[in-house]
Amino acid sequence: MPRHPVILAANDIRRYDPGRAAVMVENLLLRQDPTAPGGGAYDLLGQIYLMAGDLRSARDSFQKHLEACPDSRGTFLYMGLIEEINGNSTKAKQWYQKAPEREFDSSFVYTVRSASQEWHRKHPQSESRVGLLDAGRKPPPLFRTKRWWEFWKR
Repeated sequence: MPRHPVILAANDIRRYDPGRAAVMVENLLLRQDPTAPGGGAYDLLGQIYLMAGDLRSARDSFQKHLEACPDSRGTFLYMGLIEEINGNSTKAKQWYQKAPEREFDSSFVYTVRSASQEWHRKHPQSESRVGLLDAGRKPPPLFRTKRWWEFWKR
């Protein structure tokens, strides 16, 4: 499936400016551009939200991706990780079994878990960003500064 230019550009910058990448893809979804493949957009957003520690939005985004691409093994792995971090070991195992040949590096799991704890400390009552997008509302900025990224470079 060909990728939309906005998704390609957002994917290129997500490593050094994930907040801007999220805004680009969220705006694309809000515009309801018929040329934008929804699955790819939601997969990219899910990865950005996961790195930010917003597990609720990441789960919702990956679920939207699975609606468009039900055989996405990488997404099964992300869903398992989210369930594992949330303490749902039975659900995590079910997701992991769908992609048995793949696994996460333990440092990645630790970093996502730490980011999630930080996210929930700072945003205890946050609403799902995907829910806001579905309602046609623009989510608030994902990151206040770029300095959070130093956490991932350790």
